[in-house]
Amino acid sequence: MHHTSPQAPRLAIHGVGTFIGVCFGLFVIVAAITFLCLRFFPGEASPTHRLVAHFSGNGDGSTPAFTVDDEWEFRWTHDGRIEQILWRRADGEQDLLMEMPGKPIRYQGGVDYTAGGEYTMEIKGTGNWTIDVYQF
Repeated sequence: MHHTSPQAPRLAIHGVGTFIGVCFGLFVIVAAITFLCLRFFPGEASPTHRLVAHFSGNGDGSTPAFTVDDEWEFRWTHDGRIEQILWRRADGEQDLLMEMPGKPIRYQGGVDYTAGGEYTMEIKGTGNWTIDVYQF
């Protein structure tokens, strides 16, 4: 007695053109689902981050004073080279983000900081830069 087991149907892709067509079709499906999700379920701004101040400049510069409570952050962007960002509290306390040999400051980034108070920032570098200060 010879038993044969039923075989599942096989889906075969024959040829490069068919493969590319299937990949493109799957891409279109994923893109459509992503678009529909973003359209009907948009993300909301985080209520925990509130923009306190926005500064921009070119080359070396400093910001006007701004006041933050404990737990804040600043984010920067630049299109040149920033050698250092120094933030100084009104009581003289200060901290520094500085370029290291072989490790330049990225074109964008951020620093979380704990202590609140009245601060100013000093930027040393070249090119355009922006700094946004957020309160948590």
